[in-house]
Amino acid sequence: MPGLPDTTGLSPMMTHYVETKRLHPKGLLFYRVGDFYELFFDDAVHAGKLLGLVCTSRQVHQGEAIPMAGMPHHALNGYIDQALQHGLPVVVVDQVEDPAQAVGMVKRAVTRIETPGTVVREDDPAQVFIAAIAAPVKRKQRFGFALMDLGCADFRCTAFDTLAEALEELRRLGVCELLIPEGMELPLGSFDGALVEVAADWFARRSAAAQVKSFIGVGDLA
Repeated sequence: MPGLPDTTGLSPMMTHYVETKRLHPKGLLFYRVGDFYELFFDDAVHAGKLLGLVCTSRQVHQGEAIPMAGMPHHALNGYIDQALQHGLPVVVVDQVEDPAQAVGMVKRAVTRIETPGTVVREDDPAQVFIAAIAAPVKRKQRFGFALMDLGCADFRCTAFDTLAEALEELRRLGVCELLIPEGMELPLGSFDGALVEVAADWFARRSAAAQVKSFIGVGDLA
């Protein structure tokens, strides 16, 4: 069953899963069910291939089996790390209500969203960088470049004359996640981390300088 189905006829829990997945379509969604985290539909198939999980089926919907994969709750972080190493963002849905006190379906909610460049592990001191490149929109403009390690709040920004210089900086620092404006094309094989396209208005040049000066508390970018 490719993609996500119509929720007609699904159980309340599976309906909530589908609705949550539609709100967070990228990456893998780990959904707490009792003592396990489970993945369904295409996520289960992908997890089976990438993470070595056994893909089975939970129930039949509209004549087709729903793919399912899962792991004990205590093994979650190990599988999250594997997913991040493959460049996939991860969404974790937990039970936010004591099952013993629940009336009907146990309430669940998204409690964690992790991406390759935003994960912070207290037991791992290695720097993890997320970066962004803003492409020129007019002649004589340069490539904007920003970088952050959330683990220690290490923030840097600069500009480069060419895209090749910006990409070399990515390689030098081992950046694992890169944000670029929608429609921007990178040379094939120039970046092997997680590539995320975001709306072009995130890179508004008129307001960018003021935002950076305000953020780092300076009056001049020099």
